Amino acid sequence: MAVLCMSVDSNAIMNDNEYYLWYKGIYIKYMRKNKPDGTQNFHYTDSIFTFSKSSVEEKELWNKMAECMRAWAYANDMDINLVPGIIIHCFTTPEQILTFKNMYSEPRRCALGRGFIRGAEFLKIANIDTEEKATLLRLYTEANSNFNIYFQILFFWHTIVYPSGNDDKAVNYINSHIDDVEKFVEKGFYRKNIFRGAFDNEDTSDLGLYIKRKIRHAIAHIVRHGHQNLIIDDIEQLHHLNYIRLLLKDIARYKLDNDYGFKINAPKSVCRIINPDTEFCIES
Repeated sequence: MAVLCMSVDSNAIMNDNEYYLWYKGIYIKYMRKNKPDGTQNFHYTDSIFTFSKSSVEEKELWNKMAECMRAWAYANDMDINLVPGIIIHCFTTPEQILTFKNMYSEPRRCALGRGFIRGAEFLKIANIDTEEKATLLRLYTEANSNFNIYFQILFFWHTIVYPSGNDDKAVNYINSHIDDVEKFVEKGFYRKNIFRGAFDNEDTSDLGLYIKRKIRHAIAHIVRHGHQNLIIDDIEQLHHLNYIRLLLKDIARYKLDNDYGFKINAPKSVCRIINPDTEFCIES
């Protein structure tokens, strides 16, 4: 038997040192990274692990562990960065795995000051029941957890486009649902602020088309003849792109919640907290 360890970097403070989860048929142990005095170490990441009886199943186990953490992050609007760590092939009995205390940890990258979540528990986890939803989850959580505005814009855009390969799907979706997401800010908020800094003084009345032609393409193709190019560190462009980023995040989340049911919590048949003394069962 082997233990598969993964680094979990998030902007959450956990109440307890350990959590035991059951997710889609596998057992997962979550361990908080602590200082020697027992308080949480905010400089290094937490860790999760599961066990494997065969190298054949390791890829599936990595995917399920990552999906569980991403579904947890989505439901709580958290940042999440995952790094597959190590595989330890030195266990001969189930008891050794249950008492395993080591962990794979890396320097923390997620800022605890950005959407800092105290007392994070595994009470809310998005219900991911198809591969299409799993791919959308990966795209969205990668965008939401990244600090690079250009990366965020591209990956929120990908979230809106997927599973289609046609960018016009995103154009139409943005135009159809901007009123829905502006209900949570103020009517005209995005249109007004995006119009002010439009590239090439472009007409932004067709906002979806503007984002595709002027923003998405400018990031993907750094030199564009006949169009305004992206200028890294240009303060006016960054202000403009920030409104684009916020809009695309809201549109992407609206799509996942309303078209794919991401706001529905996973049932206990999919994910639940378990008692390690009675439910964390390992067969040798």
